This record gives sequence, structure tokens and C-alpha cells, in this order.
Amino acid sequence: MNDMDYHNPENSRNLAFLVLSDRDRSLDALETAFLFGTDVEALRREYESHQEQAEEWSSAALEARDDGDADEAQACLHEARHWAQGANVLHEARQLCLGRPGLPVPDWPFTDLVGRLHAASVLRWDRVRQVEEESGGPGDPDPGVVAAEHAEQQLREEFFAAFGEATAAYSRTIGG
Repeated sequence: MNDMDYHNPENSRNLAFLVLSDRDRSLDALETAFLFGTDVEALRREYESHQEQAEEWSSAALEARDDGDADEAQACLHEARHWAQGANVLHEARQLCLGRPGLPVPDWPFTDLVGRLHAASVLRWDRVRQVEEESGGPGDPDPGVVAAEHAEQQLREEFFAAFGEATAAYSRTIGG
């Protein structure tokens, strides 16, 4: 996803799904339908992508288990479950949209915010790598890394709040 144009609303929605999937709570079907603009084909494509990732991580978990690396197997299994949970909610959202074909297509006002969040994340990871290269590995918290983490977290919280407000308004509009 590094070279993707997040100023493109479709790419922005895909990244937003991944970001929102890392919250303390899972997305529900209506939020996911909103996120993908009630586009059943976009939901299908993303579902297939998540299914594929879940299968690949499951295979990696089995390989790690067979190689005797229990920690790696657990980590891969965790990833497989995460991708499978995403696939499940994408499937539920698609079923919701198919069952209610007259759902209005919601506006997607978050392209800029998601793009800024992605840029902040890249900046943070670049700063972490730079500090590790300069110091030879992880060390005391670097002020530049701390500032980048703070900026990213602020944008993340801003996005979560705005998304929550938008999906609540959409739910009221459709009577959900």
C-alpha cells in the first residue's frame, strides 16, 4: 500500500477500513457499508482480498508450527484471525446492501483526513527507522518519534470521531 494514491476516494476507503479495523471495537455491517459507499462490488473485492490474506496468514502459521516456531505460529494465527474478522464484516455489509438495494450512497468526506493520517504514519515509521539506524537499535524514546506518534494519534482520534458522527447520522437517515 505504500505507493497507493490515498487522495483517490476508493483507496482512501480501503485504508480507512484497515485503520478502523485496528480500533478497540470492531466495525459493524452498517459502518462498513457506509465506508464502502454501499458499493456491493467494492465490498466483494475487499472481502476477497481479506479472505486471501486470512488464508495466507493461516498457511504461514502452519508453516511456522511445522518448523517448530510456536511464537511465529501464534503471531501468524493472530493476523489470520484479524483478516478473517474483516472478511466477515465485509460479507455482512455486502449482504446488508444486497438486502436493501435502495440504500442511499453516503458522501465520503474523509479522503483528505485519511491521506493526512497515512502521511503521519509514514513520517512516524521513517523517524523510527532513522533513529534506529543512527543508534544501532531501539533505545530511549526519541523526541522526534514521540512527536510523530502524538501527531498520528491526534489524526487517528479526529478520524474516529468524525467517522462515528457521520455513520450515526447516516444510520438516522436510513432508519438503521
